[in-house]
Amino acid sequence: MLLTVVCALAISQGAPSGSEVTVYNQGFALVKENRVFDLKEGRQIVSVEDVASQIETNSVGIRSLTDPNSFEVLEQNYQFDLINPEAILNKAVGQKITLLRVLPNGQKESITGTLLSSPTAIVGDQTGNQRQTYNGMVLRTDDGRIL
Repeated sequence: MLLTVVCALAISQGAPSGSEVTVYNQGFALVKENRVFDLKEGRQIVSVEDVASQIETNSVGIRSLTDPNSFEVLEQNYQFDLINPEAILNKAVGQKITLLRVLPNGQKESITGTLLSSPTAIVGDQTGNQRQTYNGMVLRTDDGRIL
């Protein structure tokens, strides 16, 4: 029976067990790791975390050490983003969000709508406060307004 796996490198499933590291010049290294995954029958997504941020993605190989023909990798994706407000908002485009903002008169406002565009830059408040301005963010409110 052939098991099909779709792999996406980013979020956890097996911690490394046994690693080999070879260090070369110019900050380059070869890392070989064995990881154990609990695979089910049929197509599935397997996510892996704790990989180097500067990994050479075309050097990643996934195979069974005990039964090389037991599954087939259909696709490998490498998704690396540090968690920050911009990355979170980029992933939220097209989804419903709630925006909390402070108006010039100091009144706080909560607006719910669909995020149409994520910000191009996040600018801190000039007064040194923790407030931030999200430049370029576009939101379609539930009542149809575009902000």
